Amino acid sequence: MMAKEEIVEKLPLSVVMVVRNEAANMRDCLAAVAFAREIIVVDDFSEDATPQLAASFGAKVFTRAMAGDWGAQQTFAIGQATQPWILLLDGDERITPPLAEEIKKCVLEDKKYAYEIKRLNHFKRVPVRHGVLRPDYVLRLMPREGARVEGQVHPKIITPFPPKRLREPMLHYTYEKWGAYLNKLEKYTRLAAEKAYGEGKRARFWSDIVFRPFFAFFKMYFLQGGFLDGKIGWILSANHYFYTEMKYVRLYFLARERDAVVDCGDDDGFHTLAANADWSGRLAEIREILRQERGQVLADNRSSHRPRFVLKATIAGTDYVIKHERFRFRFDRSLKAFLYGSDTCRIFKLGRRARERGFDKIPQMFFAAEKFSNGILREAISVTEFLDGRILTLPLEDRQKNEILQLMRESHRAGVISGDVQRDNFIATDAGVRLIDFRGNKIFGALAKARDRIQLQATLGVPARDYGIAEKIFLLQNTVRNWLRVLAGKEKIQH
Repeated sequence: MMAKEEIVEKLPLSVVMVVRNEAANMRDCLAAVAFAREIIVVDDFSEDATPQLAASFGAKVFTRAMAGDWGAQQTFAIGQATQPWILLLDGDERITPPLAEEIKKCVLEDKKYAYEIKRLNHFKRVPVRHGVLRPDYVLRLMPREGARVEGQVHPKIITPFPPKRLREPMLHYTYEKWGAYLNKLEKYTRLAAEKAYGEGKRARFWSDIVFRPFFAFFKMYFLQGGFLDGKIGWILSANHYFYTEMKYVRLYFLARERDAVVDCGDDDGFHTLAANADWSGRLAEIREILRQERGQVLADNRSSHRPRFVLKATIAGTDYVIKHERFRFRFDRSLKAFLYGSDTCRIFKLGRRARERGFDKIPQMFFAAEKFSNGILREAISVTEFLDGRILTLPLEDRQKNEILQLMRESHRAGVISGDVQRDNFIATDAGVRLIDFRGNKIFGALAKARDRIQLQATLGVPARDYGIAEKIFLLQNTVRNWLRVLAGKEKIQH
Protein backbone atom coordinates (compact mmCIF):
# COMPACT_ATOMS: atom_id res chain seq x y z
CA MET A 1 0.00 0.00 0.00
CA MET A 2 2.83 2.38 0.91
CA ALA A 3 4.61 1.56 -2.34
CA LYS A 4 1.47 2.52 -4.25
CA GLU A 5 1.21 5.83 -2.39
CA GLU A 6 4.88 6.61 -3.20
CA ILE A 7 4.19 6.07 -6.90
CA VAL A 8 1.18 8.40 -6.76
CA GLU A 9 3.23 11.11 -5.03
CA LYS A 10 6.01 11.11 -7.60
CA LEU A 11 6.14 14.12 -9.90
CA PRO A 12 5.17 13.96 -13.59
CA LEU A 13 8.83 14.50 -14.34
CA SER A 14 11.44 12.59 -16.37
CA VAL A 15 15.04 12.88 -15.19
CA VAL A 16 17.14 12.64 -18.39
CA MET A 17 20.80 11.64 -18.17
CA VAL A 18 23.54 10.97 -20.71
CA VAL A 19 26.38 9.05 -19.05
CA ARG A 20 29.55 7.06 -19.49
CA ASN A 21 31.55 5.43 -16.69
CA GLU A 22 29.68 7.25 -13.91
CA ALA A 23 29.46 4.34 -11.46
CA ALA A 24 31.10 6.40 -8.71
CA ASN A 25 28.37 9.05 -9.03
CA MET A 26 25.17 7.21 -9.94
CA ARG A 27 24.08 6.19 -6.45
CA ASP A 28 24.21 9.69 -4.91
CA CYS A 29 22.94 11.39 -8.07
CA LEU A 30 19.85 9.18 -8.52
CA ALA A 31 19.02 9.02 -4.82
CA ALA A 32 18.60 12.81 -4.88
CA VAL A 33 15.93 12.64 -7.62
CA ALA A 34 13.75 9.90 -6.16
CA PHE A 35 10.81 12.32 -6.44
CA ALA A 36 10.70 11.90 -10.26
CA ARG A 37 8.24 9.48 -11.84
CA GLU A 38 10.68 8.45 -14.55
CA ILE A 39 14.46 8.28 -14.98
CA ILE A 40 15.93 7.99 -18.48
CA VAL A 41 19.60 6.99 -18.72
CA VAL A 42 21.37 6.79 -22.09
CA ASP A 43 24.69 5.02 -21.60
CA ASP A 44 27.62 5.41 -23.99
CA PHE A 45 28.92 1.83 -23.58
CA SER A 46 30.27 2.30 -20.04
CA GLU A 47 33.08 0.00 -18.97
CA ASP A 48 31.97 0.00 -15.33
CA ALA A 49 28.72 -0.75 -13.48
CA THR A 50 26.95 2.46 -14.54
CA PRO A 51 24.00 0.82 -16.37
CA GLN A 52 23.47 -1.75 -13.62
CA LEU A 53 23.41 0.89 -10.89
CA ALA A 54 20.97 3.00 -12.91
CA ALA A 55 18.68 0.01 -13.41
CA SER A 56 18.72 -0.71 -9.67
CA PHE A 57 17.05 2.68 -9.13
CA GLY A 58 14.33 1.82 -11.60
CA ALA A 59 15.79 3.83 -14.48
CA LYS A 60 15.06 3.01 -18.10
CA VAL A 61 18.52 2.35 -19.51
CA PHE A 62 19.34 2.72 -23.22
CA THR A 63 22.73 1.93 -24.75
CA ARG A 64 23.78 4.25 -27.59
CA ALA A 65 27.17 5.44 -28.89
CA MET A 66 27.68 9.17 -28.46
CA ALA A 67 30.18 9.30 -31.34
CA GLY A 68 31.39 12.75 -30.25
CA ASP A 69 27.98 14.39 -30.63
CA TRP A 70 26.68 15.36 -27.20
CA GLY A 71 23.73 17.30 -28.60
CA ALA A 72 22.44 14.35 -30.63
CA GLN A 73 22.83 12.06 -27.63
CA GLN A 74 20.83 14.34 -25.34
CA THR A 75 18.16 14.86 -27.99
CA PHE A 76 17.83 11.08 -28.27
CA ALA A 77 17.52 10.82 -24.48
CA ILE A 78 14.81 13.49 -24.39
CA GLY A 79 12.96 11.53 -27.08
CA GLN A 80 12.68 8.53 -24.72
CA ALA A 81 10.99 10.56 -21.96
CA THR A 82 7.23 10.15 -21.49
CA GLN A 83 6.47 12.68 -18.73
CA PRO A 84 5.34 16.27 -19.50
CA TRP A 85 8.35 17.78 -17.66
CA ILE A 86 12.03 16.90 -18.00
CA LEU A 87 15.04 17.56 -15.79
CA LEU A 88 18.40 17.29 -17.58
CA LEU A 89 21.09 16.06 -15.22
CA ASP A 90 24.76 15.06 -15.42
CA GLY A 91 26.21 12.28 -13.32
CA ASP A 92 28.45 14.65 -11.36
CA GLU A 93 25.56 16.98 -10.41
CA ARG A 94 23.54 16.79 -7.20
CA ILE A 95 20.03 18.10 -6.51
CA THR A 96 19.94 19.46 -2.94
CA PRO A 97 16.79 19.05 -0.75
CA PRO A 98 15.89 22.79 -0.96
CA LEU A 99 16.26 22.67 -4.75
CA ALA A 100 14.14 19.50 -4.89
CA GLU A 101 11.31 21.34 -3.11
CA GLU A 102 11.56 24.25 -5.55
CA ILE A 103 11.47 21.85 -8.52
CA LYS A 104 8.38 20.12 -7.11
CA LYS A 105 6.62 23.46 -6.79
CA CYS A 106 7.40 24.48 -10.39
CA VAL A 107 6.29 21.15 -11.86
CA LEU A 108 3.03 21.08 -9.91
CA GLU A 109 2.21 24.68 -10.87
CA ASP A 110 2.80 23.59 -14.50
CA LYS A 111 3.60 27.09 -15.75
CA LYS A 112 5.28 26.98 -19.15
CA TYR A 113 8.79 28.22 -18.33
CA ALA A 114 12.26 26.83 -18.98
CA TYR A 115 14.10 27.05 -15.66
CA GLU A 116 17.81 27.76 -15.24
CA ILE A 117 19.55 26.38 -12.16
CA LYS A 118 22.65 27.85 -10.57
CA ARG A 119 25.54 25.40 -10.25
CA LEU A 120 28.01 25.61 -7.37
CA ASN A 121 31.10 24.08 -8.94
CA HIS A 122 33.67 22.05 -7.00
CA PHE A 123 37.17 21.08 -8.10
CA LYS A 124 38.48 18.00 -6.27
CA ARG A 125 35.65 18.59 -3.75
CA VAL A 126 36.83 22.18 -3.13
CA PRO A 127 34.16 24.84 -3.89
CA VAL A 128 35.19 27.40 -6.50
CA ARG A 129 33.61 30.86 -6.39
CA HIS A 130 35.53 32.75 -9.10
CA GLY A 131 37.43 32.37 -12.35
CA VAL A 132 36.97 29.40 -14.66
CA LEU A 133 34.54 27.48 -12.45
CA ARG A 134 32.68 30.40 -10.95
CA PRO A 135 28.99 29.58 -10.33
CA ASP A 136 27.04 29.46 -13.58
CA TYR A 137 23.41 29.09 -14.62
CA VAL A 138 22.44 26.14 -16.80
CA LEU A 139 19.10 25.34 -18.41
CA ARG A 140 17.87 22.12 -16.79
CA LEU A 141 14.13 22.05 -15.99
CA MET A 142 11.53 22.55 -18.72
CA PRO A 143 8.40 21.13 -20.36
CA ARG A 144 9.28 18.21 -22.65
CA GLU A 145 7.33 19.73 -25.55
CA GLY A 146 9.67 21.05 -28.27
CA ALA A 147 12.85 20.45 -26.27
CA ARG A 148 16.02 19.42 -28.10
CA VAL A 149 19.79 19.93 -27.89
CA GLU A 150 22.10 21.18 -30.65
CA GLY A 151 25.89 21.22 -30.91
CA GLN A 152 28.73 18.81 -30.35
CA VAL A 153 30.81 20.96 -27.98
CA HIS A 154 29.12 23.18 -25.38
CA PRO A 155 25.69 22.17 -26.76
CA LYS A 156 22.75 24.53 -26.66
CA ILE A 157 19.39 23.45 -25.24
CA ILE A 158 16.50 24.59 -27.46
CA THR A 159 13.03 25.09 -25.96
CA PRO A 160 10.04 27.18 -27.10
CA PHE A 161 9.38 28.47 -23.58
CA PRO A 162 10.78 31.66 -21.96
CA PRO A 163 13.60 31.29 -19.42
CA LYS A 164 13.28 31.79 -15.70
CA ARG A 165 15.74 31.20 -12.87
CA LEU A 166 15.36 29.12 -9.73
CA ARG A 167 16.73 30.44 -6.44
CA GLU A 168 18.18 27.27 -4.96
CA PRO A 169 21.49 25.97 -6.39
CA MET A 170 22.64 22.48 -7.22
CA LEU A 171 26.10 21.05 -6.57
CA HIS A 172 28.51 20.16 -9.36
CA TYR A 173 31.45 17.89 -8.51
CA THR A 174 33.56 18.27 -11.60
CA TYR A 175 37.05 16.82 -12.21
CA GLU A 176 37.05 14.27 -9.39
CA LYS A 177 39.80 12.29 -11.10
CA TRP A 178 42.77 13.57 -13.06
CA GLY A 179 42.23 10.92 -15.72
CA ALA A 180 38.72 12.21 -16.34
CA TYR A 181 40.01 15.77 -16.53
CA LEU A 182 42.71 14.89 -19.06
CA ASN A 183 40.27 12.83 -21.13
CA LYS A 184 37.85 15.76 -21.19
CA LEU A 185 40.69 18.13 -22.16
CA GLU A 186 41.64 15.90 -25.07
CA LYS A 187 38.04 15.45 -26.19
CA TYR A 188 36.93 19.07 -25.85
CA THR A 189 39.98 20.59 -27.55
CA ARG A 190 39.61 18.14 -30.44
CA LEU A 191 35.89 18.76 -30.88
CA ALA A 192 36.33 22.54 -30.49
CA ALA A 193 39.03 22.56 -33.19
CA GLU A 194 36.88 20.48 -35.55
CA LYS A 195 33.86 22.69 -34.95
CA ALA A 196 35.87 25.88 -35.58
CA TYR A 197 37.38 24.41 -38.73
CA GLY A 198 33.94 23.42 -40.00
CA GLU A 199 32.79 27.03 -39.48
CA GLY A 200 35.64 28.29 -41.66
CA LYS A 201 37.79 29.60 -38.81
CA ARG A 202 41.59 29.32 -38.90
CA ALA A 203 44.20 29.73 -36.15
CA ARG A 204 46.98 32.29 -36.47
CA PHE A 205 50.26 31.56 -34.77
CA TRP A 206 50.90 34.84 -32.98
CA SER A 207 47.38 36.05 -32.24
CA ASP A 208 45.73 32.71 -31.40
CA ILE A 209 48.49 30.39 -30.21
CA VAL A 210 50.88 32.85 -28.53
CA PHE A 211 48.76 35.76 -27.26
CA ARG A 212 45.23 34.38 -26.85
CA PRO A 213 46.15 31.85 -24.10
CA PHE A 214 47.87 34.64 -22.13
CA PHE A 215 44.71 36.73 -22.32
CA ALA A 216 42.59 33.71 -21.34
CA PHE A 217 44.70 33.27 -18.20
CA PHE A 218 44.65 37.00 -17.42
CA LYS A 219 40.90 37.14 -17.86
CA MET A 220 40.20 34.19 -15.56
CA TYR A 221 42.80 34.92 -12.89
CA PHE A 222 42.46 38.70 -12.64
CA LEU A 223 39.30 39.93 -14.39
CA GLN A 224 37.13 37.04 -13.22
CA GLY A 225 38.70 37.01 -9.74
CA GLY A 226 40.38 33.60 -9.87
CA PHE A 227 43.09 34.87 -7.50
CA LEU A 228 40.43 35.07 -4.77
CA ASP A 229 40.24 31.25 -4.78
CA GLY A 230 43.88 30.92 -3.75
CA LYS A 231 45.87 27.97 -5.03
CA ILE A 232 42.88 26.40 -6.77
CA GLY A 233 42.30 29.67 -8.62
CA TRP A 234 45.86 29.65 -9.96
CA ILE A 235 45.65 25.98 -10.97
CA LEU A 236 42.37 26.43 -12.80
CA SER A 237 43.53 29.59 -14.58
CA ALA A 238 46.74 27.85 -15.66
CA ASN A 239 44.70 24.89 -16.90
CA HIS A 240 42.50 27.31 -18.84
CA TYR A 241 45.64 28.73 -20.48
CA PHE A 242 46.63 25.21 -21.54
CA TYR A 243 43.11 24.38 -22.77
CA THR A 244 42.95 27.56 -24.87
CA GLU A 245 46.38 26.97 -26.37
CA MET A 246 45.70 23.32 -27.19
CA LYS A 247 42.38 24.20 -28.83
CA TYR A 248 44.04 26.63 -31.24
CA VAL A 249 47.13 24.48 -31.78
CA ARG A 250 44.86 21.64 -32.86
CA LEU A 251 42.94 24.00 -35.15
CA TYR A 252 46.23 25.32 -36.57
CA PHE A 253 47.51 21.87 -37.53
CA LEU A 254 44.07 20.62 -38.57
CA ALA A 255 43.90 23.47 -41.10
CA ARG A 256 47.44 22.78 -42.30
CA GLU A 257 46.60 19.11 -42.84
CA ARG A 258 43.30 19.68 -44.62
CA ASP A 259 43.96 22.98 -46.43
CA ALA A 260 47.35 21.91 -47.72
CA VAL A 261 45.71 18.70 -48.96
CA VAL A 262 48.86 17.12 -50.36
CA ASP A 263 52.46 17.49 -49.27
CA CYS A 264 54.38 16.33 -52.27
CA GLY A 265 57.67 16.19 -50.45
CA ASP A 266 60.85 17.96 -51.37
CA ASP A 267 61.87 18.77 -54.94
CA ASP A 268 65.08 20.79 -54.94
CA GLY A 269 63.94 22.53 -51.76
CA PHE A 270 60.36 23.20 -52.89
CA HIS A 271 57.48 22.46 -50.55
CA THR A 272 54.43 21.75 -52.66
CA LEU A 273 50.73 22.25 -52.11
CA ALA A 274 48.13 20.86 -54.49
CA ALA A 275 44.37 21.05 -54.72
CA ASN A 276 44.03 17.38 -55.64
CA ALA A 277 46.05 14.33 -56.47
CA ASP A 278 46.07 15.19 -60.21
CA TRP A 279 48.58 17.97 -59.54
CA SER A 280 50.66 16.29 -56.84
CA GLY A 281 53.46 15.15 -59.13
CA ARG A 282 53.62 18.02 -61.62
CA LEU A 283 56.25 20.26 -60.06
CA ALA A 284 59.03 18.95 -62.31
CA GLU A 285 56.85 19.40 -65.41
CA ILE A 286 55.88 22.95 -64.41
CA ARG A 287 59.50 23.93 -63.73
CA GLU A 288 60.52 22.52 -67.11
CA ILE A 289 57.79 24.57 -68.85
CA LEU A 290 59.11 27.70 -67.11
CA ARG A 291 62.73 26.89 -67.99
CA GLN A 292 61.92 26.35 -71.66
CA GLU A 293 59.38 29.22 -71.71
CA ARG A 294 56.85 27.02 -73.49
CA GLY A 295 53.90 29.35 -73.90
CA GLN A 296 52.93 33.02 -74.15
CA VAL A 297 54.84 35.40 -71.88
CA LEU A 298 52.37 37.57 -69.97
CA ALA A 299 54.90 39.38 -67.74
CA ASP A 300 58.65 39.30 -67.45
CA ASN A 301 60.26 41.33 -64.68
CA ARG A 302 63.21 39.02 -64.09
CA SER A 303 65.65 41.91 -64.26
CA SER A 304 63.92 43.94 -61.53
CA HIS A 305 64.60 43.96 -57.78
CA ARG A 306 61.75 41.41 -57.38
CA PRO A 307 62.12 38.98 -60.30
CA ARG A 308 58.80 37.67 -61.60
CA PHE A 309 57.92 35.64 -64.68
CA VAL A 310 54.32 34.91 -65.79
CA LEU A 311 53.57 32.47 -68.57
CA LYS A 312 50.39 31.27 -70.29
CA ALA A 313 50.98 27.56 -70.92
CA THR A 314 49.04 24.48 -71.94
CA ILE A 315 49.01 21.49 -69.58
CA ALA A 316 47.05 18.37 -70.54
CA GLY A 317 45.15 20.33 -73.18
CA THR A 318 44.03 23.17 -70.88
CA ASP A 319 45.40 26.72 -70.71
CA TYR A 320 46.80 27.88 -67.36
CA VAL A 321 48.77 30.82 -66.02
CA ILE A 322 52.09 29.85 -64.40
CA LYS A 323 53.72 32.41 -62.16
CA HIS A 324 57.29 32.17 -60.81
CA GLU A 325 58.63 34.70 -58.29
CA ARG A 326 62.00 35.08 -56.57
CA PHE A 327 62.48 37.05 -53.36
CA ARG A 328 65.30 39.06 -51.88
CA PHE A 329 65.76 38.77 -48.13
CA ARG A 330 63.51 41.11 -46.18
CA PHE A 331 63.07 40.43 -42.51
CA ASP A 332 59.36 41.24 -42.25
CA ARG A 333 58.46 39.25 -45.36
CA SER A 334 60.60 36.28 -44.34
CA LEU A 335 59.18 36.21 -40.82
CA LYS A 336 55.62 36.34 -42.16
CA ALA A 337 56.38 33.61 -44.70
CA PHE A 338 58.05 31.43 -42.05
CA LEU A 339 55.00 31.67 -39.77
CA TYR A 340 52.17 31.66 -42.31
CA GLY A 341 53.67 30.49 -45.60
CA SER A 342 54.34 32.54 -48.72
CA ASP A 343 51.74 34.87 -50.19
CA THR A 344 51.35 32.35 -53.02
CA CYS A 345 50.40 29.52 -50.69
CA ARG A 346 48.22 31.71 -48.48
CA ILE A 347 46.37 32.99 -51.55
CA PHE A 348 45.96 29.38 -52.66
CA LYS A 349 44.19 28.49 -49.37
CA LEU A 350 42.29 31.78 -49.16
CA GLY A 351 41.05 31.49 -52.73
CA ARG A 352 39.65 28.02 -52.08
CA ARG A 353 37.79 29.21 -48.98
CA ALA A 354 36.42 32.27 -50.82
CA ARG A 355 35.11 30.12 -53.67
CA GLU A 356 33.55 27.71 -51.16
CA ARG A 357 31.60 30.72 -49.84
CA GLY A 358 30.33 31.51 -53.33
CA PHE A 359 32.81 34.26 -54.32
CA ASP A 360 34.04 33.22 -57.77
CA LYS A 361 35.31 36.53 -59.18
CA ILE A 362 38.92 35.48 -58.68
CA PRO A 363 40.83 32.90 -60.74
CA GLN A 364 40.91 29.39 -59.34
CA MET A 365 44.35 28.27 -58.21
CA PHE A 366 45.29 24.64 -58.79
CA PHE A 367 48.89 24.44 -57.63
CA ALA A 368 51.29 26.26 -55.33
CA ALA A 369 54.87 25.62 -54.27
CA GLU A 370 57.32 27.54 -52.11
CA LYS A 371 61.03 27.20 -51.49
CA PHE A 372 62.75 28.15 -48.25
CA SER A 373 66.46 28.30 -47.54
CA ASN A 374 67.49 28.44 -43.88
CA GLY A 375 63.98 29.56 -42.99
CA ILE A 376 64.01 32.39 -45.58
CA LEU A 377 61.51 32.40 -48.45
CA ARG A 378 63.38 32.33 -51.77
CA GLU A 379 60.95 31.30 -54.54
CA ALA A 380 57.26 30.63 -55.17
CA ILE A 381 55.45 29.00 -58.10
CA SER A 382 51.71 28.92 -58.75
CA VAL A 383 49.33 27.66 -61.42
CA THR A 384 45.92 29.30 -61.86
CA GLU A 385 43.14 29.12 -64.43
CA PHE A 386 43.58 31.29 -67.51
CA LEU A 387 40.93 33.99 -67.85
CA ASP A 388 40.45 35.23 -71.37
CA GLY A 389 40.21 39.02 -71.13
CA ARG A 390 42.08 42.27 -71.23
CA ILE A 391 43.78 44.51 -68.69
CA LEU A 392 41.75 47.58 -67.82
CA THR A 393 42.52 50.78 -69.68
CA LEU A 394 42.28 54.21 -68.07
CA PRO A 395 40.21 56.27 -67.72
CA LEU A 396 37.50 53.85 -66.73
CA GLU A 397 33.92 54.11 -67.86
CA ASP A 398 31.29 54.79 -65.19
CA ARG A 399 29.90 51.30 -65.76
CA GLN A 400 33.31 49.78 -65.07
CA LYS A 401 33.78 51.91 -61.96
CA ASN A 402 30.50 50.68 -60.52
CA GLU A 403 31.38 47.10 -61.40
CA ILE A 404 34.81 47.34 -59.77
CA LEU A 405 33.39 48.95 -56.65
CA GLN A 406 30.82 46.15 -56.32
CA LEU A 407 33.56 43.58 -56.97
CA MET A 408 35.71 44.96 -54.14
CA ARG A 409 32.77 45.05 -51.74
CA GLU A 410 32.00 41.41 -52.47
CA SER A 411 35.66 40.44 -52.15
CA HIS A 412 35.96 42.11 -48.73
CA ARG A 413 32.88 40.25 -47.52
CA ALA A 414 34.52 37.00 -48.66
CA GLY A 415 37.74 37.85 -46.80
CA VAL A 416 39.72 38.68 -49.94
CA ILE A 417 41.74 41.91 -49.77
CA SER A 418 43.58 43.24 -52.80
CA GLY A 419 46.31 45.13 -50.94
CA ASP A 420 47.67 46.44 -54.25
CA VAL A 421 44.91 48.09 -56.27
CA GLN A 422 46.16 48.89 -59.77
CA ARG A 423 44.80 48.25 -63.24
CA ASP A 424 47.24 45.35 -63.87
CA ASN A 425 45.53 43.38 -61.09
CA PHE A 426 42.09 43.51 -62.72
CA ILE A 427 40.96 41.89 -65.95
CA ALA A 428 37.83 42.56 -68.00
CA THR A 429 36.25 39.31 -69.23
CA ASP A 430 32.99 38.50 -71.00
CA ALA A 431 31.59 37.61 -67.56
CA GLY A 432 32.63 40.98 -66.09
CA VAL A 433 35.64 42.35 -64.25
CA ARG A 434 37.69 39.86 -62.24
CA LEU A 435 40.34 40.39 -59.56
CA ILE A 436 43.45 38.45 -60.60
CA ASP A 437 45.93 39.38 -57.85
CA PHE A 438 45.03 39.68 -54.17
CA ARG A 439 46.27 39.11 -50.64
CA GLY A 440 45.05 37.22 -47.62
CA ASN A 441 43.47 38.68 -44.51
CA LYS A 442 45.79 41.11 -42.76
CA ILE A 443 46.28 41.34 -39.02
CA PHE A 444 44.29 44.57 -39.06
CA GLY A 445 41.55 43.77 -41.55
CA ALA A 446 39.84 47.17 -41.26
CA LEU A 447 43.08 48.98 -42.18
CA ALA A 448 43.69 46.66 -45.12
CA LYS A 449 40.19 47.28 -46.47
CA ALA A 450 40.62 51.03 -45.95
CA ARG A 451 43.83 50.84 -47.96
CA ASP A 452 41.92 49.16 -50.79
CA ARG A 453 39.30 51.93 -50.79
CA ILE A 454 41.91 54.68 -50.81
CA GLN A 455 43.86 53.01 -53.62
CA LEU A 456 40.68 52.51 -55.66
CA GLN A 457 40.18 56.25 -55.80
CA ALA A 458 43.85 57.19 -56.11
CA THR A 459 44.82 54.73 -58.86
CA LEU A 460 41.58 53.88 -60.70
CA GLY A 461 39.44 56.93 -59.98
CA VAL A 462 36.73 54.81 -58.35
CA PRO A 463 35.13 56.85 -55.52
CA ALA A 464 35.11 54.50 -52.54
CA ARG A 465 36.43 56.44 -49.53
CA ASP A 466 34.25 57.10 -46.56
CA TYR A 467 37.03 58.66 -44.41
CA GLY A 468 36.14 56.50 -41.42
CA ILE A 469 38.58 55.99 -38.58
CA ALA A 470 40.34 53.10 -40.37
CA GLU A 471 41.05 55.22 -43.44
CA LYS A 472 42.31 58.09 -41.32
CA ILE A 473 44.69 55.71 -39.53
CA PHE A 474 45.94 54.39 -42.85
CA LEU A 475 46.45 57.89 -44.25
CA LEU A 476 48.41 58.79 -41.11
CA GLN A 477 50.52 55.65 -41.55
CA ASN A 478 51.11 56.57 -45.18
CA THR A 479 52.16 60.09 -44.20
CA VAL A 480 54.75 58.69 -41.76
CA ARG A 481 56.02 56.24 -44.39
CA ASN A 482 56.44 59.08 -46.92
CA TRP A 483 58.26 61.21 -44.35
CA LEU A 484 60.69 58.34 -43.70
CA ARG A 485 61.17 57.78 -47.43
CA VAL A 486 61.96 61.47 -47.94
CA LEU A 487 64.59 61.26 -45.21
CA ALA A 488 66.03 58.21 -46.94
CA GLY A 489 66.09 60.02 -50.30
CA LYS A 490 63.45 57.80 -51.90
CA GLU A 491 60.38 58.67 -53.95
CA LYS A 492 57.10 59.25 -52.10
CA ILE A 493 54.31 56.68 -52.28
CA GLN A 494 51.27 58.42 -53.71
CA HIS A 495 47.84 57.40 -52.43
